Amino acid sequence: MGGKWINIIAILLLQKPAIKVLKDYEDQKAMGIDPVFDPEELGIKNRSVWK
Repeated sequence: MGGKWINIIAILLLQKPAIKVLKDYEDQKAMGIDPVFDPEELGIKNRSVWK
């Protein structure tokens, strides 16, 4: 039962960055360009993991 709460907390913590990334992706697609993930531009912390 405790594992479910951990998942819910993780979802709540990741909700804002995930929505930001999705919006950026959709905006890039709407502009007709091949989407590129740039964590620095999106203000995502600890981005060295993604580089």
